[in-house]
Amino acid sequence: MTNKDNLTGYDKKLIGEFIRRHHSRLAHEIAFNGLMGKNQETIDFGNEKLTQLNRGMAGIVARSHGMNLRDSFRYLESIGHQSWRNPDSVNIVFLMVVLRIADYIQIDTSRVNPFLLKLKTFNSPISLNEHKAHLAIESINFTQLDHEQFYVQCNPANSDMLVKLQNLFADIQKELDVSWAVLGEVYGFLTKKPKIKFRRITSNLEETNYLTQLPFVPQKISFQVNNELSKLLVAPLYGNRATYGVRELVQNAVDACKERDHLEAKVDNQVYEPKVTVSIEQVNESESLFKIVDNGKGMDIEEIIHYFLNVGVSFRKSLAWRKQFVDDQGQSQVNRNGRFGIGVLAAFLIGEEITVKTRKYNDKTAYFYKATLDSEFIEIQREHDSDFETGTTIKLIISNEKREELLKDKKGWADWYVGELPRVEYYLDHKKYESSIEIDRNKFNVFETELFKKIQWGYIAIKGYHNKQYLMAVVCNDIVISKEKNSGYQNKFKLSENEKERFVIETKPSFFFEDPEGLFPIKLDRNGIDCDTLPFEEELYKEIAKNFIAYILSLNIDIDKEINHINLDNVNDKASVLFSKNGYTFNIDYFCEKLKLTNFFLVRVLTSGHKIKNTIIKRDGLICYFDVNKKINLRYSEELVAPRCGAKIILTSSDYNNLFNDKIDRISKTARKKHKVEYKNDKFVIYSVYDFNVSNSLLTDENLNIIEQSDARISSIQEVPYDFLKLYDGEYLKSGEILNNLLTQYIGDDIIIPYDIEKRKQKYKKAFEELADYMDKLQQNKS
Repeated sequence: MTNKDNLTGYDKKLIGEFIRRHHSRLAHEIAFNGLMGKNQETIDFGNEKLTQLNRGMAGIVARSHGMNLRDSFRYLESIGHQSWRNPDSVNIVFLMVVLRIADYIQIDTSRVNPFLLKLKTFNSPISLNEHKAHLAIESINFTQLDHEQFYVQCNPANSDMLVKLQNLFADIQKELDVSWAVLGEVYGFLTKKPKIKFRRITSNLEETNYLTQLPFVPQKISFQVNNELSKLLVAPLYGNRATYGVRELVQNAVDACKERDHLEAKVDNQVYEPKVTVSIEQVNESESLFKIVDNGKGMDIEEIIHYFLNVGVSFRKSLAWRKQFVDDQGQSQVNRNGRFGIGVLAAFLIGEEITVKTRKYNDKTAYFYKATLDSEFIEIQREHDSDFETGTTIKLIISNEKREELLKDKKGWADWYVGELPRVEYYLDHKKYESSIEIDRNKFNVFETELFKKIQWGYIAIKGYHNKQYLMAVVCNDIVISKEKNSGYQNKFKLSENEKERFVIETKPSFFFEDPEGLFPIKLDRNGIDCDTLPFEEELYKEIAKNFIAYILSLNIDIDKEINHINLDNVNDKASVLFSKNGYTFNIDYFCEKLKLTNFFLVRVLTSGHKIKNTIIKRDGLICYFDVNKKINLRYSEELVAPRCGAKIILTSSDYNNLFNDKIDRISKTARKKHKVEYKNDKFVIYSVYDFNVSNSLLTDENLNIIEQSDARISSIQEVPYDFLKLYDGEYLKSGEILNNLLTQYIGDDIIIPYDIEKRKQKYKKAFEELADYMDKLQQNKS
């Protein structure tokens, strides 16, 4: 061990547990091979006078302490031959018995120092419990009327310790019974037979008077789960949808392939190609065969019995799994999804009987069995020296109704896996079936946190929507947890306690993450995340905010001939670009508050289309807000011609006369009363509303023909205060603390962003240097 000075608490627990479990076997090895000393020098056991027989005898006596006594006989025959019962005139089996019994009987407080327990913290909870058990035993009395019996007086502090002691005494009694039986079998032929003194153990824990006086109920009490309950929970847990059964089986198959890939990499096997095949095949008029085949690591009999068929027990939490897939720092080397141990139940959402055949990596024995959810007995058949390919095959016969359900389910039976390794292929009636989920992860941005080393995020637009809608997909270790249209409150960042406040970045993106330790909070049914705030929510928001700044600095805006309305991607649909003669800015609080301190005044331009000629913005001192697709109708137009914040407005004479007609209520009396005509001619009228006034006005009698001079598609030009840009709650569209801080860092007070990209690079040098990766990704996604 080269790094013993850097051992972590986990390392020490693992080493201690290994020694605790295997110390008897270690003693046997030491008898022959000695111990490793300093500088890797060997310290021999005993001296040169010890023969191989002596070493073998000493080793097996020590080793027998951790094995069934009778299992040692074959080894004794190999070293002692016909004299194996007493090789070298030593009654060796008797020594084994004495060692085992002596270790058990030495169980009172004399075995441990009570002060040690108070001064030292035990890394292993097993060691701690064993010491507490010893301290609970007050005395052992070997002088009884029955000379073959001894009595133990103990004082357990709680029911947990009482049950531990009862189990301990039961083990001692069993050991005494076995020891007497073995001694009789081995030495029954001798006239003077070696024997032990005691046959029975009793204690005050068998006395009713003592037990009734304890301040706690003297028995093991815990929650009892009826086996039928787990069966009843399957359908409600997964919504009784067969597609979730497919997901769980695909997940298990993918996990198995990733585990085998890790094992193959350890031996530098570059030939292995992990693969999963999922198929549905019609077998007769009323039934189909669902089959999933993987060439993953497969299962041995221990894993089948103790994990696959044991509901609620996860293999990834076992010592066997950790030994293979956890490194010296306690970090998992495999991005395994299974964590709850309930996935096998979901298979019964697909069909009533599951058929499994499996062979473990580097094992020649294959196992085969069938089971239903109600099986009281499962027979597992073995194939020795099997030619079955390493991996697992699972089959279920499904009805036409289940087949139809799988094919029509919106979740998509072939849409649960989005990874590249292993390769997962789908077949329907022998024809290749393509997954409908389209996600190009190369377009996603990537970051990491302390707990999650790789998080990819991006916005996935849903095709066919006039107003942009996004798919929020959550993917853990390549398995889809959820994929929903991103419109619900739960899919938005919580940026304020006031739900009415609107922020430029509100919607959570799709995100894929690696979670080898199983730390991310996922619901038990794996159909969603089990938290209101993501474990990396702040880091994710900061990444999106940086990307937003890179995006607005990368906009390609050509105003040489016409100005096109720009729909900003992946942000609040109220966010808009504001145009000026030399650059552009935004209707976001950070920019608006600074614009109010400048000499620019705000002009609202109503247009029936998405673009207009550039004439209007070639004027100095203007910030133009384009209100696109706006037609002035005879009804419902008051906000367009008489905004409450006040304005100075030019309309065509016909529109003005139709709307401000005292005989017809097309706009409110208040608006008619609060407006004042300032200039007019045969074609146009300029008026102010709600006492609005601005110095150096654009709308004067000299500019009554400004609409004709600018663009016929313009229906109105309006001078408005910056408060016009506020939303219905009286607040500007908010940037929020994180984005605001980043805008301060990268944009500063230079809020008019030049149209010319080279000028931008000079003006915002720090942003172009530090956000270069985001800009490169944006450019890559465009092309």
